[in-house]
Amino acid sequence: YWTGFDYRGEPNAMKFPATGWQFGLVDYCGFPKDEAYYLKSWWTDEPVLHILPHWNLHGHEGDSIDVWVYSNCDEVELVVNGKNLGRKPMEKNGYLAWKTVYRPGAVKAVGYKNGRKMLAEKVETTGVATCVSVAADRTVIRADKRDVAVIRAELQDRKKRFVPTACDELTITVAGPVRILGVGNGDPAYQAAERPMDASARTFQVKAFNGLAQILLQSTGEAGEAVLTVGAEHIPAASFVLKVQE
Repeated sequence: YWTGFDYRGEPNAMKFPATGWQFGLVDYCGFPKDEAYYLKSWWTDEPVLHILPHWNLHGHEGDSIDVWVYSNCDEVELVVNGKNLGRKPMEKNGYLAWKTVYRPGAVKAVGYKNGRKMLAEKVETTGVATCVSVAADRTVIRADKRDVAVIRAELQDRKKRFVPTACDELTITVAGPVRILGVGNGDPAYQAAERPMDASARTFQVKAFNGLAQILLQSTGEAGEAVLTVGAEHIPAASFVLKVQE
């Protein structure tokens, strides 16, 4: 195993089944962790209001839960399943916490600046994943055998809400002038292959982790339209069209 130090300078170790470094503000796919919003709230001027944890805590009904909020608002008010838990002032470089009991439902935070409502954020208990949303960092890539599009696959319930506990096995299929360069999901203990052995493979699989997966598509040298489809056993496939230009 590899031994190093965490962000506080404390020693730690990476041991099996970990396959990659699990600390930091983003995972290895670049998906932000909760801590990323803490730094964003105090290191940027962008208004931030982030609730944690998510509210899909099946099996913890009746348990005492600490709900945290990262924000750069002056004050934050928290409402859990319709019950107002109060409004608290935010100290600079700080965070806020409320103690509650977990029941499925919703948690809503309202941020105030100079006494006026500025932001509102809500996390809800979702249903099971029934669909997948596919988006990319770009819709056009160059036909140079080098350019790459980074695709985000997000599992959602029937109300189009992100399902943070979904770990379905996704099947990826491509058609047109691209190849599947690789896949990922941010799981630091993921053991499966992350790229096809055959560079010309038209299909591959990746298991979602915490509701997300990532796909890298690379141009193969020809111009045209490439089509990516992503689905699972009980989830209809969603398509994404990527243009490949000279």
